[in-house]
Amino acid sequence: MDIPLHHLDKRIANRSKKKGIITEEQIAKHLDSLPERSNNIHAPVEESMEETAPAEPGSDPSVDSPSGDA
Repeated sequence: MDIPLHHLDKRIANRSKKKGIITEEQIAKHLDSLPERSNNIHAPVEESMEETAPAEPGSDPSVDSPSGDA
């Protein structure tokens, strides 16, 4: 018996188990059939507060200041 994927969504699985739509064994079988993806996980990069702090207004050197020459 194929189980609709929406019943295997972790947000719905507990409700589906209580209603008898799926069993814990069916969920375990589905999870065991999923491919291994742990090699896709990357460690988070921590940033210092200086790098993430907002700059002072008007201190961005990449922005040209108005010169009044029009």
